[in-house]
Amino acid sequence: MTTIKGSTLAEESRRQDEVLATLAGELRNRLAPIRNALHLIRLDRTAGNATIGMAPLHEMLERQIDHLVRLADDLMVVPRLTPDRIELRRELVDYASVVDAAVESAKRLPSDVKAEDASAPLLRRRILVVDDNRDGADSLAELLRCHGADVVVAYDGNRALEALTTFRPSVALVDIGMPEMDGYELARRARALDGALIIIALTGWGEEQDRRRSKEAGMDHHLIKPVDFPFLVSLLTSLGG
Repeated sequence: MTTIKGSTLAEESRRQDEVLATLAGELRNRLAPIRNALHLIRLDRTAGNATIGMAPLHEMLERQIDHLVRLADDLMVVPRLTPDRIELRRELVDYASVVDAAVESAKRLPSDVKAEDASAPLLRRRILVVDDNRDGADSLAELLRCHGADVVVAYDGNRALEALTTFRPSVALVDIGMPEMDGYELARRARALDGALIIIALTGWGEEQDRRRSKEAGMDHHLIKPVDFPFLVSLLTSLGG
């Protein structure tokens, strides 16, 4: 009897871990375009970049906040798996005010772009961004372009493989949790096509097993969303042409 009960508890714990890991990964995926948008707003305010449209950024923020609301709803399911182990605190959140506060905070941030933006640290760097989250992919691509990079976006693995032959990037930033062809499979195929390509996982999956699988698939680096953009720029710069 004790063995059966212990086995049941272990299974409940495993299920809880899987659900929480999935939700955490999805949460990071939704936070990524929000952070990218704030960086773009910051560039617009500090560098006088009038080419960045605020309306599309605001719309994107609203879409991602909607996704976060649904994730919060999903979290309410978790206690049903292990009701004796999780306690959730409920409180009302005005998500519109969250977006407004984030935008205003970004506007008030002191500039650290300065000469780095002027020198375009990623000038002539050819970068492929691969992510089925279009808001995340598009906002990251725009940020990279603002820093001088030549960027192509692919929303799935097959289009990414096509871009490898037509665009011939030196770096690929690859999401892992994509449908049809995940980032691991894409990395293996990309490595076979171009052994010199730098492949960087940019993902919401950050467990040790995820990092190990990235390395086994041929990825050179494994970064967690939402990525610290100055760190990403520094990493890309350090990789050379």
